[in-house]
Amino acid sequence: MGGGRNSRGSTVNRSQANGITTSNLLGFNYSDEIFKDFETNANYNYAEAHTKNKNHSESTELRPDGNSYFTTSNSNTDNRNISNKANVELEYKISPTIRLFVAPRFNTSITESNPDSNSISDNLTTGKKAYDANSKSSNRNESNNFSNAINFNKSFEKRARNLSFGFNNNNSKSNSNNFIESETNFYDIDGVLNRNISRDQNSKNNSISDSYSAEIEYTEPVTDSIRFKIGVEYNYQNNINDNKTYDDIGNDVYTDLNDEQTTYLTSKQNSIAPKAGIRFQKNKFTFDVNSTTSITQYDNHSFYKGESTDLNKKYILPYGSAQIRYRIDRSKFFTARYNYSQSLPSASELLPIENVSSTLNTVTGNPNLNPTETHSANINYRNFNFQTRSGYNLYLNSNFYNNDVISTSIYNPDNSRTTSYENISGTYSLSAGGSWNKSIKQEANLLRYGLAINANHSFSKSFTNGVLYGAKSIGISPRVYLNYDYGEFFTIAPSYNFSYNETTYDISSLNARSNVVHRFNLQTTSYWPTNWIWGNDFGYTYNSINQSFYLWNTSLSYTFLNKTFVAKVKVYDILNQNQSITRSISSTAITDNINTVLRRYAMFSLTYQIKNFAGKAPGRNRNMGGMDREGERPEGFGGGRPGGPMD
Repeated sequence: MGGGRNSRGSTVNRSQANGITTSNLLGFNYSDEIFKDFETNANYNYAEAHTKNKNHSESTELRPDGNSYFTTSNSNTDNRNISNKANVELEYKISPTIRLFVAPRFNTSITESNPDSNSISDNLTTGKKAYDANSKSSNRNESNNFSNAINFNKSFEKRARNLSFGFNNNNSKSNSNNFIESETNFYDIDGVLNRNISRDQNSKNNSISDSYSAEIEYTEPVTDSIRFKIGVEYNYQNNINDNKTYDDIGNDVYTDLNDEQTTYLTSKQNSIAPKAGIRFQKNKFTFDVNSTTSITQYDNHSFYKGESTDLNKKYILPYGSAQIRYRIDRSKFFTARYNYSQSLPSASELLPIENVSSTLNTVTGNPNLNPTETHSANINYRNFNFQTRSGYNLYLNSNFYNNDVISTSIYNPDNSRTTSYENISGTYSLSAGGSWNKSIKQEANLLRYGLAINANHSFSKSFTNGVLYGAKSIGISPRVYLNYDYGEFFTIAPSYNFSYNETTYDISSLNARSNVVHRFNLQTTSYWPTNWIWGNDFGYTYNSINQSFYLWNTSLSYTFLNKTFVAKVKVYDILNQNQSITRSISSTAITDNINTVLRRYAMFSLTYQIKNFAGKAPGRNRNMGGMDREGERPEGFGGGRPGGPMD
C-alpha cells in the first residue's frame, strides 16, 4: 500500500503470512515477589488459529541454454493449529553480589491441514507441455518442546570483575501422519505423454531434536579502561529423523513399505569452544575484540535401502569480531563492526542418499561440502535528537561468502530435475541508506517531515545443466513523508514510497528482469467535534506486474459517560479492491504469487477504559495522527540497539 496504516492490509512485495486467519486467544500473566529478593513472572497462552488460503503462481523458469519454461500452479490450503505455551522466569538475589536466573518454557502444538494443488509446465521454446501434476493430502502433526535457561552471575568488589555461568537446553519431539494422493504426467519434446507417476501413500515421520550448551566466563578489569575476558563453551546437538512411507495395497490399507521413500537420518555435533575478548573504553571511545575457536566433532548417519552411510568429520571453526564505537554526545554516535564466522552444511546436504518425496525433483547430498565462511562488516552513524524528533541516520552493511552452499540442478526435457549441492565462492550482498527527519512546533501547529532511502546490491551464482553463471541484483527504495497536526482538531499525513528491483545475468542467453512499485498513502484524523474521532486511510498501489488498486479504510469513534466508554465502527477496504501479489526474481526464475486477503468488512467495538490504572491517567495518543497508531519509533530508523559483543 502507500505505507502507514494501509500497509497492514497489503502483502504487495512484503513478507507477510498468506491467507486469512481467524483465531481464539487466551492468556494470563502472574508476577510476584514470593519472598524477599525472589521474583517470579509466569505466563500462559492458548491459541487456536484457522487459516485458509488460495494461491495462484506463475513462474518463468530460466535455463542457461536460452530455453525457458512457464509453470502455472494453484493450491488451496486449510490449516488448523492449537498451541499451548507456558513460560516461567525466576530470579533470586542470593546476595548483593550473586544472582541466579532460571527460565523454563513449555510449548505443545497440534496442526492439521488438508492442502490440494495442481500445476502445469510448458516449454516456451517449443510451445509444448512438459508436465502436469495434481495432489491432495491430509496431514496431522503433533509437537512438544521444552527449553530452559539458567544463569548464575557473581560480581566482586573490584568494579567490572565478574564471573558468570550459563546453561541452556532445548528438547523437542514431533510426529506426523500424512496421507497423500498424487498424479504426475511427463511429456516428451513433442508434447506426447512419456511417463506417469501415481502415488497413494501414507507417510509417518518421527523426529527428535536435543541441544545442550554450557558456558563459563570470567571478566577481569586490567585497568580503569581495559577489561579482559576469558571463557569456554560446550555445545551438544543431536537430531533424529525417522520417516517411513507406505503404499496403498487397496481399500485404503497402507502396509506396503516403500523403500525409496523411507529414510532414517541422525546428525550429532559435539563442540568445545575456548574464547577470549578485550574491551578498551576511554571517555567516549569503546573498542571490542572477541575471538572463539570451536573444535567440533560432526557425525552424520543414514540408513537407506538397506545400506548404512556414516560421515564422521572433525572441524576447527574460528569466529572473530571487532567493534569500534565513538559516542560524540548524547544524540551522536559512530559504530563500525566486523564479524567472521563459519557454518556447517546440514545432514541432508551432506549425506549421499536420494530424496524422491517430490515427483518433480530428486535431491541427493554431497559428502564433500566444506563449511561456509562469512565476512560481515557494517558502519552506522546517527545524529538524532529524540526530544525534537529531528536528525539523520546513515548506514552501510556488507556480507561476503566463501564456500557458500548452492543447489545444482540438471533438468530433463519434461522439466523434472535432479538436484545436489556444491560449494561456490565470490558471492556477496551490500546495502546502504539513511534517513533524515525534521520536526517543527509553533503554537498549535506541529509539522514533521522527512525522507529515507535504502539501496542494495547482491551477487549470487547458480549451477544449472552443468553451467555456472552469476546474477547481479540491485534495488532502491526511497520514501518521503509529511505529518501535520493542528492542535486538538485534526492530523493529515501523506507519504510516498517507490521501489525498483532489477536482476541481470552474466550469460547472454538470459535477459535482465525488473520490477517497479509505487505506493501513495494519505492518512487523516479529525478530533472535532469533542468526543468524536474520525480517521481515514487512503492508499494507491501500482506495480509493473500490471496490477494496481486503491485501499480505503475508515473509522468513527465516540467517547461518552465521562470518557469511560468508547464506541467505534471501522470499515476496512470500502472500495473492495484489496489485493495480495508478490514478485520474486532469482537467478533461476521469476515468480508471481497471488494469495487470499481480506476484502471489505466492518467491525464494531465497545471499550471500557479504567482510569488512573498503575498511576497513569489515559491520554490521547496523537503519534502520527493516525487510525489506531501507537508507539512508533522515529521515521526511518531501526537496525537494533547500539552495543557491543561484551555488553
